Amino acid sequence: MKTADSQYLKYCLFLSRTKLGTVEILFGNKQLFAYIQGRFLIFGSMKFESIEDLCSYMKKEYKSL
Repeated sequence: MKTADSQYLKYCLFLSRTKLGTVEILFGNKQLFAYIQGRFLIFGSMKFESIEDLCSYMKKEYKSL
């Protein structure tokens, strides 16, 4: 998908149909899951307050994608 400033998005987030309370993340060639708990997204042992925070972390963590 191309954005207005001509950069390509490298991830896709959507609610999982098979696992309730889970956000499925397609990031490069990886399929990852974050769990919704209250107003937080839980990924591994880390808590994120927003999808933007989670995606920023993933961009730093998975630089090779």
